[in-house]
Amino acid sequence: MVQYASQKTRMNFLIVGLGSAGQRHARVLRALYPRSNIYVFRGTRFVGLIDKNLQNINLNIDPIFQYNLILLEQLDQLNQFFDLTVIATPASSHLIYVEKLWNSSYRILIEKPLSNSLEEISKLYKQAQYDNKIVYVGYQHNFNPIFNKIISIFNSYRHWHHLSCNFHESLHEMNVFRDMNSHHLADPNEGNAFLALSHEIDFVLKLLPGYWNKMECKLSSSGFFEGVLDEAKLEGIYENDKYEIDVLVSLNFGNVCKSREGILIGEDFVLKWDINNKTLNVNGTSENFDYDGDDLVSAEINFLLRKVDFDSDLKNSLVRAIKIVEINSLSKL
Repeated sequence: MVQYASQKTRMNFLIVGLGSAGQRHARVLRALYPRSNIYVFRGTRFVGLIDKNLQNINLNIDPIFQYNLILLEQLDQLNQFFDLTVIATPASSHLIYVEKLWNSSYRILIEKPLSNSLEEISKLYKQAQYDNKIVYVGYQHNFNPIFNKIISIFNSYRHWHHLSCNFHESLHEMNVFRDMNSHHLADPNEGNAFLALSHEIDFVLKLLPGYWNKMECKLSSSGFFEGVLDEAKLEGIYENDKYEIDVLVSLNFGNVCKSREGILIGEDFVLKWDINNKTLNVNGTSENFDYDGDDLVSAEINFLLRKVDFDSDLKNSLVRAIKIVEINSLSKL
């Protein structure tokens, strides 16, 4: 049976984890499908209502009531079958929940990154293919109109030679109510900031699939947070029968200078983008885009709800997600 959703359809959703990512999905799902059942498992940790821009939290409001969620006290012996399960917990527990909820979920959305363990992901791709399971790792930039236009322009032009991206962000600005020292990214066992800031890596791998002549990732600490690997730099050379491109991707989670920019240079073509300002500059001509984070999550959810099997889009996306974990596991300090 084709599982296609509409706003009038009553469906069953499950969200595991009710931090900022879990609440974002709850907010979007409730707006998209107001008649549906949204179950949530949040464990023992209570988090108040986090606002859309992640700048405030209201401990007096329970998101369970705000978004009309159905609280599950445990995930054993479930009687429901879920049209979509969203796993929005720290990376170390992602695949634990994937395994637990595999047979009760038609579709599984794993918040980025896939995992922090290379060993745990080795069987996931084969299992998804064997069971025809719809599995996707949540890199919402795949639905960003700026990145989609970059990919379209890139594929229509043959003479590229340099690509660089930088993503500098301060966690204090992203979540002003959260202490970095208690954040799961401060724990080396959670995979360091590279996995959390892997948006650009996923974009680069989507833009440049296949053979890389060179790829090396180095991790370091800015010193802003003691003992936290909050900096990463990936350098590589991508080569095929059309072009050879030097690639540099810089990620920094401790930098107080907020930026998310990139440049793609060809022989007579220059693309510059600024995700924070939502602009794309093509050979000196700038274009503005109107969207927000909820729009991208909404597009991602509807993309998944239209899927009826583990098709080439999902396969390629999961291969990239696995590659990101592999790159991190081989990173040099």
